[in-house]
Amino acid sequence: MAQADQAAKQSEKQTGRESVDSFKKSSDLRKQAADLATQIETAKAQVVPMQKDLLVAQGQEAVINDAIAEFQKQGQLLDEHWKAVQTQIAAQQGLAKEITEGGGGAATQPAESFDAAGKSITEKAAALAQLVEENEKAS
Repeated sequence: MAQADQAAKQSEKQTGRESVDSFKKSSDLRKQAADLATQIETAKAQVVPMQKDLLVAQGQEAVINDAIAEFQKQGQLLDEHWKAVQTQIAAQQGLAKEITEGGGGAATQPAESFDAAGKSITEKAAALAQLVEENEKAS
């Protein structure tokens, strides 16, 4: 723009063909400056929606990162709870085995000292059958 002003001042000082050439140069420079200003404004106008899109994308990224972190925490909790459940399953299996197989006592005891505590279901069933048999013989 300064060049255009300088060319306009020269054209005022000059006469004839030189004045016309300087004026034309001044007009061309002003037109180029105006065209560049228009291009700059167009570029700025195009940047505004892109900046808004960038802000939206950054917000979405933050939400996704938070969701990922939450899913990872839930996955860790799920793993911890699954381990606890597996421990409980093992304990229940041990208890079931102890109930069905007994604590290791003998299956045959005299009827007079019938004590079923700590014995397996099989051992208790055998002892009960023995008591029933003895009762039937006694009656």
